[in-house]
Amino acid sequence: MIDPQMQANLWLKQKHRSKEDTLKAIKPNMPQANLIRTLETSIIYGHAVIFEDATETFDPMLDPLLAK
Repeated sequence: MIDPQMQANLWLKQKHRSKEDTLKAIKPNMPQANLIRTLETSIIYGHAVIFEDATETFDPMLDPLLAK
């Protein structure tokens, strides 16, 4: 989603506020090791992930994951 006013972002974070339903935020300026670790644990445990401040292109490492 394109969210210049961050309204949807705030709504998603409030919606996933409970301890059993976790939302992980990933930003493009994160160190790659942290980004990979966050994605791996989110996939394993079924946590929702939001890409904040994303540009039009993503790291090619994410292509197989985003293709699914």
